[in-house]
Amino acid sequence: MPKYFFAMFNLVAIILLGYVTCLASKSKNKNRNIFLVLISFSALSNFVYFAYLLSNNFWLMKVSQTVILMLEDALLLSLLAFTNSYTGHKRNSVVSTIIIWLVVADVISLFVNIFTNYALTFEVFEKSGYKYLLINAKWPYVLHQILSYGMFFLTMLLLICESVVQPVVYKIRYSSILICTFITILVNGIAYILRFIVDPSIFMYSIIAIVIYFLSFKYTPRVLIDKIQGIIIEDMNDVLIIFDNCGELLYTNKKGKELAHLNKSNVSLSDIEKYCQDHIDRFNNSLLTITYNDQILYFDIETTGFSRKYCIVYLIGCMYYSGDELCYTQWLAENFNDEANVLMAFNKFIKDFDTVIHFNGNSFDIPFVTERGKKYNLEFDFDNYQSIDIYKPVSKLNHILKMENNKQKSFEKLLGINRSDPFSGGDLIEVFKHYVESKDERLLFPLLLHNKEDVWNMGILTDLLSISDIFEYKYKVNSYEIHEYKNFDGDIQQELLVSITLNNAVPVNISHNFNGIHLNIQNNTLNISINLCNGTFKYFFKNYKDYYFLPLEDRAIHKSIGEFMDKKFRKAATASTCYEKFSGSFLPIFDSKSKNFENCFKLEYKDKNQYIKADSINDNTITEYSHIILDYLKNNK
Repeated sequence: MPKYFFAMFNLVAIILLGYVTCLASKSKNKNRNIFLVLISFSALSNFVYFAYLLSNNFWLMKVSQTVILMLEDALLLSLLAFTNSYTGHKRNSVVSTIIIWLVVADVISLFVNIFTNYALTFEVFEKSGYKYLLINAKWPYVLHQILSYGMFFLTMLLLICESVVQPVVYKIRYSSILICTFITILVNGIAYILRFIVDPSIFMYSIIAIVIYFLSFKYTPRVLIDKIQGIIIEDMNDVLIIFDNCGELLYTNKKGKELAHLNKSNVSLSDIEKYCQDHIDRFNNSLLTITYNDQILYFDIETTGFSRKYCIVYLIGCMYYSGDELCYTQWLAENFNDEANVLMAFNKFIKDFDTVIHFNGNSFDIPFVTERGKKYNLEFDFDNYQSIDIYKPVSKLNHILKMENNKQKSFEKLLGINRSDPFSGGDLIEVFKHYVESKDERLLFPLLLHNKEDVWNMGILTDLLSISDIFEYKYKVNSYEIHEYKNFDGDIQQELLVSITLNNAVPVNISHNFNGIHLNIQNNTLNISINLCNGTFKYFFKNYKDYYFLPLEDRAIHKSIGEFMDKKFRKAATASTCYEKFSGSFLPIFDSKSKNFENCFKLEYKDKNQYIKADSINDNTITEYSHIILDYLKNNK
């Protein structure tokens, strides 16, 4: 096949690359400049190879081939740099410097080879009247190949790492480029090993550049936007029903299907109106749980990662009262350099408040904002505010509340809060990046919605603090009694029933069973039942050296009395034998140390669990005993 035929592929590639370059130059994508460098080297490589294929002069062909190898270095270096920026990895300055100097050295080496032939030589090969050059490698050229494949593999490694960690919606963004890169390196290797008379990898570089443009500048943003909008519309907490101009139903989302009972034919305007009104009423009623205070501020931040050193705050949302009106304010960064404006606006805004409420803000939001503020000489003195963290006290009770995890959405699920936002904060990092690149205002909706619902729902989640109040003894014991009942075997059992009135009603019914203790909470009433233990327990004396142990009687007596007994019936007591036995009904106090319950009993000396006589419970001790039981339930998961 004439080499002019292959030249046509390079000509097509040059035209396509020129067109893509014009399109990319108009883009606001943050990676535009480095992409233009990449595509320029790709176009130049194709142009030089086009000239090589059209020439039959040995000297021109030799220079062309050498220049192509030099351009290959520059092309692969720009591809690696673009991939590093594209995947969002932090550039390692040491590694980058080493690679750049290796590329410079290799380019110089190849240039010198034009005049010396010390790195490689060219062998003329004729076929069908056309001349081709085949490379005879020497050790400097082998080093060139190692450098080239090294940059290839580093590029692939970055793409593989990002493909693994990204959500499914983003994987095509990296996996497609990875596949093209792999095919290129495979084709290049096969061509080198089999000594092809033409190099198809030059054309493959063009394919990579075009795929990169399509995925990063066009396809991915559009697909991402479409998928985000599709997910939000389908899973939103509002009814969306679309009719055509003839009144025929075209589409309904999940809430619309619930309203229609999965039957499109029975949807009516009156049904829709009723649903919407019920939804509005339910939403307004939930806001009533927020205690009015014009000095309280709810806030939440969105960041590009967890590192306070390398990641930024790109969005802050606040909810507060202005007069008797509930208000919401958000500050969004327009780019990665706009963090200072967001933090300055927030810093100025919070000075009018004395209380901040947040979700895990003590561990994340507050330290993050404080650390990022220092970069811009902004002082966030949160010590001057009353800080209420919804997360910290309630998360310790997860074993009682039986939530899937301690994420905010699990807390919301516990209270029956339905979100319109289906995304996590991690999902939206890529959305923000696309917004910065494209300035597509459609991406603002999922970003702002997620943050707004995080903060908005905090007003409802504050009710959960009433649950933690229980374990801080904010209640009053109303009554208590020893109750007898028959178990499943017909045996008579006893339990202590305690009825308690809570200072603050809880927003959800709670039932918890553990180790013979049953906890039931409804509204402002807490009921506790504790199984009594009937049997024989031991009371261990503290100063065992002052006692004798009587093996026949299985008890210890004080030496002042035991001295008068025959020595063969007594022996020195040890800590484990210095006890007196008592039979009756007992209640557990576990490993608690209480002044009101000093006379504690055990089954054996090494047992951690302790017991008290049931008749130890009276009006003076019932409150403290309730504290002991609640502490035990709180600390045992």
